[in-house]
Amino acid sequence: MRKQYVHILKEKLYSELKNNPKFKEILEDLRCEILKPFFKRTGTVSLTTNDIVFFEDLEHGSSLSQDATDNISFFRYRSRHDRPLYKIIDLLELREIQRRRWLGCKTALELYLMSGKSLLLNFSSNDDREQFAKKILRQRNSRCSNLKYYDTLEPKRILKKRELTERWMQWRLSNFEYITLLNQLAGRSYNDLSQYPVFPWIIVDYMSQAPPDITAQHSSPMGAPNGFRDLNKNMQLLGSAERQAEFKRKYDD
Repeated sequence: MRKQYVHILKEKLYSELKNNPKFKEILEDLRCEILKPFFKRTGTVSLTTNDIVFFEDLEHGSSLSQDATDNISFFRYRSRHDRPLYKIIDLLELREIQRRRWLGCKTALELYLMSGKSLLLNFSSNDDREQFAKKILRQRNSRCSNLKYYDTLEPKRILKKRELTERWMQWRLSNFEYITLLNQLAGRSYNDLSQYPVFPWIIVDYMSQAPPDITAQHSSPMGAPNGFRDLNKNMQLLGSAERQAEFKRKYDD
């Protein structure tokens, strides 16, 4: 019954898109997946001149009942039986798009929204991803007025064009903002646990109420100068003797 309902709903939305003068045409219609940290939603994504519309499949076990589970990213996730069967994103909400990998394949695309959220889409092939991205970029002068594009989707060129390092050195970006942007350009995403953003281990004692003193000349009892981690040592050589021995055991094994 729900499968038939989704089919009718999809046909109804398509007919409204075609009959509404605001929606001149459906530009692209591709198979894809919405990826989340603990699950994925398989379906069809449609790009119109006004919106991005995603219709979820119901043939998959993870969508048929409340008790169904999905083994994505090595976790078991209980699907909601009452979640929406489609998702609509206004093109005005798009802030930026970036290429992503999924399980080593260059088939994913992340959409960053004006709300600060993001949506990670995985397509059937690299060609489908590139085709979908190009169609979105062609709407910049019409509907995607908030979409930022730097004449390329290559991370190195974007880093240079946005002058992120220069802005960080001039205190126009905080450390957190700078590292977050570097993680994004490196292909990391909060929607993918296998490529989750990473942050450097800098402070030795995170339980202390007092911040590290960058002006102090002495070293802490743990061997890190001024309460900061000793960056001359790798991760194995940091921490207690037990921690170092455990790293060595894992390396030897």
